[in-house]
Amino acid sequence: MKKPYKFIPPTAGRIEVPYGVRQVATFIYPFKGPGTYNGVGQEVLAGGELVPTGDLTAVLLEAACCVPKFKKAPEFVEVRQIMRDSWFWAFQANLWTPNGVYVRHDSKAEGLELEMDVRTLDKMLKNGTEVNGVRFSKDETVRFAPKSTYELGLHTPKSLANDGFMVASYGVKGAKRMARVAGTFDYGIRTFGRDTQAGQPPVKGLSAVGDYGGGLDFFGDVGNYLDGFASRVLKSAPQVRKIQ
Repeated sequence: MKKPYKFIPPTAGRIEVPYGVRQVATFIYPFKGPGTYNGVGQEVLAGGELVPTGDLTAVLLEAACCVPKFKKAPEFVEVRQIMRDSWFWAFQANLWTPNGVYVRHDSKAEGLELEMDVRTLDKMLKNGTEVNGVRFSKDETVRFAPKSTYELGLHTPKSLANDGFMVASYGVKGAKRMARVAGTFDYGIRTFGRDTQAGQPPVKGLSAVGDYGGGLDFFGDVGNYLDGFASRVLKSAPQVRKIQ
């Protein structure tokens, strides 16, 4: 019989959140920001920590919004406050093409300077996996969602969980986590990107998630703006540790 996950209250600037089977992800508190994508990302990296991808951002937000034993802790109250007042950066760049969107993890917080050439990305996806039409590279750091797999605009939690852009951005499990997060909001759920048409050049964008007017918005086309925040992920191996 598997041992149940033992809740560990946030202490000494560390927040441990369940992640996967008998594993936890460790986030460092306080969060970095407000600031630009590049600026906040470089602050996190300068502290010897990792920037959070969409997959890990989904873990943190689900704990803050959906798990009763986490929600009352001041650190998670602040997570929800940041979402209401601003947004969390998810460190990955997106390339919107006439055929669909490429999502690439951005471990060095390069932002719009991250290499996003279609030929290079397609090579990285070669011999990877595919889930519901969304392609993943072997190491899952590059994903591609064809246009037929996603719809930009208004969503329900159910449609969000299966949306190709969400799956590419937050992972298969992460999209489901974000759907549960979205279910805690009172108003609309929206995704934003670029509907690039045939003959138009690809368009780059960055990822963020935040609460606007009581609804939850997922961005895939923002620039290097001000006022965003980022969680900080423990770098010392393993960043996602097994529960003993």
